[in-house]
Amino acid sequence: MAERTMVAKIALVSKTTAEWAAETTIPFRGCPCVEFTTDGKTKMKIGDGTSLYTALPYIADDLTATMIVSALKYTPLDSSKVGVADGVASLDENGKVPSAQLPSYVDDVTEIYGIDNAPEIGETDKIYVDTETNKTYRWSGTAYVEISASDIVTASEKNGYIKINGKDVKVYEPSQADWNETDETSPAFIKNKPVIPASATVDAELSETSTNAVQNKIITAALADKVDKNDSLYLNCTL
Repeated sequence: MAERTMVAKIALVSKTTAEWAAETTIPFRGCPCVEFTTDGKTKMKIGDGTSLYTALPYIADDLTATMIVSALKYTPLDSSKVGVADGVASLDENGKVPSAQLPSYVDDVTEIYGIDNAPEIGETDKIYVDTETNKTYRWSGTAYVEISASDIVTASEKNGYIKINGKDVKVYEPSQADWNETDETSPAFIKNKPVIPASATVDAELSETSTNAVQNKIITAALADKVDKNDSLYLNCTL
């Protein structure tokens, strides 16, 4: 028997979405059914011999939901979730997460050269270091406020001075004490001055029980030096 060659075109059963919706014939088992959608896509279903086309699952849906995920071993990332709240962080050209997507405490120190070059509006959770002056600043909400270390104040050897960061700084003009100054608020006023009487009376006879202050001192000194009370003692007291 002679061989014959037949040229033929095989076309799958194909209809539009609307046509398949109106189809009442049940596709036979294994029959590929092509659907052309109104938005220009092509979908396919395989007949099972018992269900209408509208009841059959799309092959594409099965591939997306089951077969593709199974083959990849992970669920593909939704690109709309990248770099947004409740999504996932992105990477910059250096393979790092941009600081804008990090909490402020991770990126809380910013170096600037000159405080005038700082952003016009700062961030309240950041510290700004001025590399020109080595001073640090924080954003108060309306302006940059210096938070540099406080000056170190110590005592100075000079009267009227204190040391600030190791340097003598004059804080007041020293005053000369004045015995005759009576104003207690004056720097020249002498506190707790002894009261000196205009004159002093010395008992005619030395006595250990004398109440005279000057004479008591003399007696104490005399007794300390073991002076005999019968010795002659001359006192020349000028006040």
